[in-house]
Amino acid sequence: MALPSSGPLSIGDIRTELGNTSGSLRTLSAAAGKSTPDAISEFYSYQSLLVDYLVVAGGGAGGFSSFANQTFPAGGGGAGGLRTSYGTTSGGGASSETQIALQTGTNYSVTIGGGGTGHSSVYSDGSNSVFHTITSIGGGRGRGYVNNTFTAVPSTNGGCGGGAARATWGNPGTANQGYDGGDSQVNITNGAGQIVYYGTDGDTTYAGVAGSGGGGTGAKGGSVSSNSIVAGHGGNGVAVAITGTSAYYGGGGGGASYSGYPQYSGVGGAGGGGNGGYTSYPYYGTGRDGTPNLGGGGGAHNGNTTSSIYGIGPGGGNGGSGVVVLRYPNSYTITIGSGLTGNTSADGSFNVTIITSGSGNIQFN
Repeated sequence: MALPSSGPLSIGDIRTELGNTSGSLRTLSAAAGKSTPDAISEFYSYQSLLVDYLVVAGGGAGGFSSFANQTFPAGGGGAGGLRTSYGTTSGGGASSETQIALQTGTNYSVTIGGGGTGHSSVYSDGSNSVFHTITSIGGGRGRGYVNNTFTAVPSTNGGCGGGAARATWGNPGTANQGYDGGDSQVNITNGAGQIVYYGTDGDTTYAGVAGSGGGGTGAKGGSVSSNSIVAGHGGNGVAVAITGTSAYYGGGGGGASYSGYPQYSGVGGAGGGGNGGYTSYPYYGTGRDGTPNLGGGGGAHNGNTTSSIYGIGPGGGNGGSGVVVLRYPNSYTITIGSGLTGNTSADGSFNVTIITSGSGNIQFN
């Protein structure tokens, strides 16, 4: 909202307009591009540039399982965290945030988080995405197993939590950014009252025999019920129409099933989540990648190590990279600095800039 063109005007009014809680008049004048001598009257009719934003981090990779008989499938990767000021809903069930007040002629930093690296027994979380003071946290990797032991490779916390491998828990997401990964276990006690988290094939008391879905920005990853071969689906993302067209961002990766039938593997959540692996042609257990620039989690691996006909190495899918989208009045222009890749288009009386990769600065004029 513009400051008044005449009448009473206080330094507190100016601070509010500039989003600065304690700056001196000189500091405020410099932020607004004013030169000395400084005077409150310079700020009559002044208006900050209010920018709507969508910041999505990179999704986590799907989990890897070394059990070649497919009896301990892995969990899906969590989506990258999501923060937005546009619309009514942000990530993790939060309400949308406040527009950010910026100044012309000032550099603002942007970093696009990469997706976690999958298709290997060593796999990773997604990376954070940043716009000025807004940071979204990278998605957590899915849980898996290595070295044919029952010691699970932990899934990790993230913008959205990684999903559980068979007989384990999923991990939590970040508040106001994304949801937890699903679970694939039940608390089963033995005769001594000790909790048992897994059994052997043929034992009717063990937990679900499929991996759970990674958390999404709009919903928790799907869990697996006891003894079920049906994997958990990835949690859905959040639909945001900041570009002028509604689209989902931040879907969790699907869990893997030990079955050879695709209908038993977990489907990636809306918003770029990769589907989980299953035993048969053409993927032979390999999880599918999350979609680039949507922050989707990678699909989980079910343990099959047969090479895919598509040349994709066995393992969970890669997480999808993140994105930063900015919406602002078309009376302003933007300069995208070196190190960043992006494009700008018009939507009515607004410009929409989508930055898809890199790290660097932007500037409005």
